[in-house]
Amino acid sequence: METKITEFKDAYHFNYRVGDKVEIKKIEEKEKMRTLDEINAFLNTDGGQLIFGVQDENNTESGKFEVIGIAKDLKKYKTKDALKTAIINSIRDNFKEVVADYISYDFVSIENKELLVLKLQSYRAKNQDYVYWKDGSKQVKYRSSSSSLDLPISEMNTFRRTGKLKS
Repeated sequence: METKITEFKDAYHFNYRVGDKVEIKKIEEKEKMRTLDEINAFLNTDGGQLIFGVQDENNTESGKFEVIGIAKDLKKYKTKDALKTAIINSIRDNFKEVVADYISYDFVSIENKELLVLKLQSYRAKNQDYVYWKDGSKQVKYRSSSSSLDLPISEMNTFRRTGKLKS
């Protein structure tokens, strides 16, 4: 079950629900940006873990979470290190702050399938500031319940100090 501190993703770069090959590249880029949104939210809230290789219950026939593994990501990137490097580079290319020390990467095997677990510490709690997007085009995210949401500008000072919204 997804929570404030746990998010499941079927893959880093692939969208397993894609059918039309013409749109695949655009959809995969959107998936990558959604992943970065999740990373931004965890870093700006209380931290948590992002687990790749698990399809959520809304996208399975059984209506339950399903371990599918990261085989497609590994096929694209060839090695675990290359996949990890792609994620690190994407984070470095998109966020203003240096956050490498706040993220650890673990590969685990469940049901004979490889998963990638990103463990994210709270950047906000240690620095009393947020992780911002380099180009300034996206709003700072925060984690609420099992969702990543835009942090309203009017709430940023309160959330920075308390980790909670006023309203």
